[in-house]
Amino acid sequence: YTMRKAKTISIKGKNYVMVHERLAFFHELYPAGMVDTELLYSESGHYIMKATVYPNYEDKERYFTGHAHEDESKGQINNTSAIENCETSAVGRALGLLGLGTEDSIASAEEVQNAIFQQERAMDAHYTSIKTEETR
Repeated sequence: YTMRKAKTISIKGKNYVMVHERLAFFHELYPAGMVDTELLYSESGHYIMKATVYPNYEDKERYFTGHAHEDESKGQINNTSAIENCETSAVGRALGLLGLGTEDSIASAEEVQNAIFQQERAMDAHYTSIKTEETR
């Protein structure tokens, strides 16, 4: 059985795999596998999700977990879909810890894109506050 190569996205010179690609590989390699998610925290627009990946649902001794945090006030898709985004990130991390789609990093393409977006947003806010102070 020859497995296809994962599609990657190059971000700042590193290759990252999307979560849906990792999940497709998981189902190909582990037909008896299972993904379980649990919302651990939900308050004031902050969510923490835990994902547990079992390569074989009958063997609960071998599993991989991933956690994620999302803040619905942090723009992009979190305004309307923070819980879904949080779940996807947690699943992606658990699959990465299993070793799926870890071309250059455990982080998924979505995680890296979101981190870059948040950094740019913080920089924009910082420069806006500096310009506001300069015009006073």
